Amino acid sequence: MSKEIKDDIPGIEEDEPILLEKTFKPDDKLKLKDNKDVFKMIKANNILGWCISLIFVIYIFEFWWGDKASGISEISKSVIEILKVLIFTLSGYLFGTNNKD
Repeated sequence: MSKEIKDDIPGIEEDEPILLEKTFKPDDKLKLKDNKDVFKMIKANNILGWCISLIFVIYIFEFWWGDKASGISEISKSVIEILKVLIFTLSGYLFGTNNKD
């Protein structure tokens, strides 16, 4: 009876890969230039986000701790104008780049 039970138990099966390693080839479509363009776009998006966040923080700071009668201080106005120039320049770069898809 013990012999019948042992015959019913299947052996250990090992998985074999369908594709061998030598069938994989590096993708020639991704070139170094394309990687640099993607890196520049990610960096520009990060800087754009930081500029918008800084403008928001300046307005919040001026709202809570600034002088209510005079409004936004001259230093804050000049910093906001610099950040606006950066935002418009970066948005022009991001929307003006040619994507070769």
